[in-house]
Amino acid sequence: MAEEMEKIDIDAIMADIRRNIKERGYEKTALTFADVHVQAGEGLELLEERFQSKELKKWIVKMDETKNVACWRPLRGNPLEVFLKKVVRRCVKFYVEPIVADQDRYNHYTVCAMAQVFSKLADSQDAKIRKLEEQVERLSKALGRSTD
Repeated sequence: MAEEMEKIDIDAIMADIRRNIKERGYEKTALTFADVHVQAGEGLELLEERFQSKELKKWIVKMDETKNVACWRPLRGNPLEVFLKKVVRRCVKFYVEPIVADQDRYNHYTVCAMAQVFSKLADSQDAKIRKLEEQVERLSKALGRSTD
């Protein structure tokens, strides 16, 4: 059953590749990260927008709602498959559950940190508003007008 290997002309293939590269006008330049197009996900699209505290709050709430990772998914399949999956689960339980607990803890801390960032931004915004209101009141008094 020994089959003869088909002889491949590597030189002809490489010559064809080089010809295609030359025809298409490709140049031998270093590729940068900016040259690589990556499709943005839902969250990355927000990078192009201006900061909105309502959006930040919405995303923090979503983070909080989904911070706990499900250790085990529901089992599906025929009874034999389900039984085997249960056996495998029991065998890896000692390894998987601590990892999931660590991830849950990390997610909790991340949500808490983001909530603190949001609170700081809100406090800073409130302070700026109060300062501007005081400035408007002083300027209005200086001009002899009421701020009503």
